[in-house]
Amino acid sequence: MLEAPTASREKLTAAPPRLDLNFIKPDSISLISYPYAPVLSGRGIDRYCYFLYGFLAEVGVHVKIAGIPSVKASIRSVAMAEPRIMWKVWRATAPIFHAVSPVGGRLAAVSNKRPLITSIHDVIPFFLHNYSPMKYTFLRHCISVSARFSDALIVPFEFTKKFIVKKFGIEPKRVNVVNLGVDLDQFHPKTLGQSSGKQILFLGGGFPIIRGGDILLRAFCRASAELDDTELLVSGTGPEEDLLRTLASRLGISSKVRFLGFIRESELAGYLRSSDLLVHPSRLGFSLSLLQAMACRTPVLVTDDLDLPEAVADAGVVCRSGDVVDLSKAMVRILTDCHLAENMAHRGYQRSKEFSLNRMFLGTLDVYRRFCRGK
Repeated sequence: MLEAPTASREKLTAAPPRLDLNFIKPDSISLISYPYAPVLSGRGIDRYCYFLYGFLAEVGVHVKIAGIPSVKASIRSVAMAEPRIMWKVWRATAPIFHAVSPVGGRLAAVSNKRPLITSIHDVIPFFLHNYSPMKYTFLRHCISVSARFSDALIVPFEFTKKFIVKKFGIEPKRVNVVNLGVDLDQFHPKTLGQSSGKQILFLGGGFPIIRGGDILLRAFCRASAELDDTELLVSGTGPEEDLLRTLASRLGISSKVRFLGFIRESELAGYLRSSDLLVHPSRLGFSLSLLQAMACRTPVLVTDDLDLPEAVADAGVVCRSGDVVDLSKAMVRILTDCHLAENMAHRGYQRSKEFSLNRMFLGTLDVYRRFCRGK
């Protein structure tokens, strides 16, 4: 059994009467974490599992974890781990099963675990057919099985819900939109004494090119003449980071680009607060770092890929996907117009409050409630 972490330093608000936490009994939830784990590793679903597990423990719910330590994001690692986790899932007993990803949802569905709730965080695999084909074919299969055989789905945006309903022909009422939550205690605005230089931040993770790092470098190259005192900070790891370094050198902007490598979870808020702009031109769509930046009053600039327009709404600037010129002009406009930047910071901060951890927790409990009461 994995030990439940503390949910968050953010104080938990009282649940609305309609949620009535009294229905939850010890051992009432089996949380299928595989191939993730409730740890702050930098991976989004690990973080989701960590906070959800911690919250349930804090309100007195004894949660059984059906999982193993976080598995690397590779087909080989998953294939090696599946026999162990399949046995754990098959043996698990609980009135409610919640798979935190469709990978675990597939195993629970095959094991005929009911009622089954599966969280599907995105539909990226259906838009990336030529990138890592084996991995994304497997993920498409997992989403398909989870969508068809889960009793309920939890998704973060209306975009995701509409796609799943249309793709698999399932009833809309089975798909519940519960926005992801930001730790508003960790990610908060700058305090007096903290200065932010002219810095643009890009968070590429393990796939900085597919997250739009190449587009950003080209846009920054075009904008650099008008942003003479601005530095671009690039966080990313793996082979794609080497490709971006080569591209920066070829574009002649290496002296204005600083490659940070991997940013630890504990360091992320500091980088967001000290930056003047977070740029996220990702082909993968949404990243929680957008909401974290907004919570820090850092303006965000995105492209119109997948669920990004819905995520930022009117709190950020949205450019056309893949449009280097559009992105370049937007960066210059934001960084040279202090009134625009301040307005974006304010609107972003207000929007981030709509994505608190408390709202995520209570929305998830509302889905549980239906099954605990036989609804």
